[in-house]
Amino acid sequence: MKKHQDWNNISKEALPPRLKKDEVAVYRLLGIKGDPNKPESFRCPAAVNVPTRDRVIDPKTDEFVDIAFIQSVGIGDAVKFGTIWFRKDSGGIISLTGSSIKNSEMYEYLELSNYNASNPNRSDDVIPIFERLNPRKDAEDKRKTRGTRRQALNIASDMKAQDIRDFCSMMGWDDSRDLIVLRDAVEDYADSNPSEFIRKSKNKQNSVAALINRCATANVIAFNTKTNSWKWVGSDEIICNVSRGGAKVEGLVSHLVESEGGAEVIKTLQKALK
Repeated sequence: MKKHQDWNNISKEALPPRLKKDEVAVYRLLGIKGDPNKPESFRCPAAVNVPTRDRVIDPKTDEFVDIAFIQSVGIGDAVKFGTIWFRKDSGGIISLTGSSIKNSEMYEYLELSNYNASNPNRSDDVIPIFERLNPRKDAEDKRKTRGTRRQALNIASDMKAQDIRDFCSMMGWDDSRDLIVLRDAVEDYADSNPSEFIRKSKNKQNSVAALINRCATANVIAFNTKTNSWKWVGSDEIICNVSRGGAKVEGLVSHLVESEGGAEVIKTLQKALK
């Protein structure tokens, strides 16, 4: 960026890395919808102007600095500010190449601007207008997401009938429905929440959590919200207390798995359902 009087007096350390000659920085207007190649689905304002003057904090000095996209300085130090527009006919995209001085100066301004949602140092007081695209990172993230979804769906498809019913019961779903309906629900959850599904499917205590939910549904045991404890419905005897704010089912699972008499309680719960 051109430095002039009180404009752009920002430390070198605060400037973004220079664009290489063969490098391209791509920015996209926020809020656009659809595919630019499909006019019927594309929703984007005809043109949106980005203010070319801003005030930012220099992370090196921790002081406020006035920055601007200066086009030129004329006679008598008259400053002419440049303009930055996102246009619908360009797909709401601005592409800047490092081989152009003007592009490089605009790039520096956009990187430092509070209107850039991708700027980690931006002020939350300013409503962002655009974001920087990172095609390589976006592609890597998409591939990673697809890989996780593929892994989750493979796990779901390999689950045995009892695993399917245990997972559904552990989730608090009605596991008495037809197996194909339950399997569809599990696969749908795996598709929508792949990382969470993988984590939960690997939990060795799923069968215990399923047993607890089934016994709660059958009114064998109940959770008392006032005392934050699990109890036997028939005798009102407390099985265990759960810490305030803790997950109630997970709390009982931990008690049954870790306590000395937990195995016997599990056997009693299993018998109660027969």
